[in-house]
Amino acid sequence: MLKPWIFTTFSCIAVTLLAVPAGAAVAITVDGAQERQVIEGFGATWQSEVFGSNDILTPSQRARVVDLQFNQVGMRIGQTPPLYEAPQSAGANFFDQRANDNGDAATINWAGFNTWAADQFKSGITDRAPAGKAGGVYPGILLNTRWGSPWINSLPSTQAILNECAEQAVAHITWWKNAYGVEPRWAHLTNEPFSGNVELSGLGQNIAPALVKACGARLRAAGFSTVKFIVSSDETEDISLNIAQAVLGDADARQYVAAIGYH
Repeated sequence: MLKPWIFTTFSCIAVTLLAVPAGAAVAITVDGAQERQVIEGFGATWQSEVFGSNDILTPSQRARVVDLQFNQVGMRIGQTPPLYEAPQSAGANFFDQRANDNGDAATINWAGFNTWAADQFKSGITDRAPAGKAGGVYPGILLNTRWGSPWINSLPSTQAILNECAEQAVAHITWWKNAYGVEPRWAHLTNEPFSGNVELSGLGQNIAPALVKACGARLRAAGFSTVKFIVSSDETEDISLNIAQAVLGDADARQYVAAIGYH
């Protein structure tokens, strides 16, 4: 039986207790033999520490922050920033130069993929982590046709859109393996794709299974045999559930899923 992990992106758990008389004895019993949910670790958003073209922390402050998050708080899960299709030569000023790397989604032009944000995160966060304590860091592919790659919506067909998204997925995982030395266990494919930020603006929810299959198949064809996706991390639990049901209901798409994400 498939048992996907469940990721929550807000650090809040609400528990409702029935009213009981003051002073009454209350017994809570937990059946440890019954597995209901797997918690992989404790995480938070780290990207603000290296966001933008200026590093606002001094070396001493950064060392204290890294100690706080890894040693004192015990964070283990973190998501790296995505790559962007924009000139690598643009460095931190890539955002206004976003454009297709080339006209062939089957061929990656690395000069047209900007890795600045992901590089900054690695050098500023994960490379400074104590040994063995950043193993839960994973790549955020975060396909985005709203502001990340708005030109994707102008492509002539749904298949062309899927091919371009798959190119971005394999480019990111290729960069990750080259940078970190290992194939990641999972990757965050989308963030609020159909609600909230609506980061897959212009694409309907029905594309979700096809998107997972296109990206997953491209990764397997490129030799990545184990990485799977977190889906779909929408802004509402209802839409996240709808997308998860659609993707997990498709046997071909389901093989590429590691976890269900929701906000």
